[in-house]
Amino acid sequence: MDNTCWVNGCTNRADDSVKRSFYTIPIVRKFEGEQTKTLSEERRRPWLANINRRDVPSKHSKICSDHFIQGKPEDLYNRSHPDWAPTLKLCDISDPLKSKKMKTKETDMERN
Repeated sequence: MDNTCWVNGCTNRADDSVKRSFYTIPIVRKFEGEQTKTLSEERRRPWLANINRRDVPSKHSKICSDHFIQGKPEDLYNRSHPDWAPTLKLCDISDPLKSKKMKTKETDMERN
């Protein structure tokens, strides 16, 4: 199981040196009633769209607290809250290799 944030360009890892939380990508909750199923389907879409990756998340894929305004995702039933899906520090590149190259280029530019 990987303990790295699944957002492209984010290199945060779960370790004891930094207080950071990690959250599982929402699944569709099929057996908790129709409202919960519909909401969980609707919630999963913006998570995946905002993360913008080509690959499909595994049950172990996690997102770190840096991608949420309040540091954690909001409750499923509070749909209007900005933390219903991750919105901060999101890379718009869906290719992890390109994302890494972009980060290296930005670091080089900062040094100059």
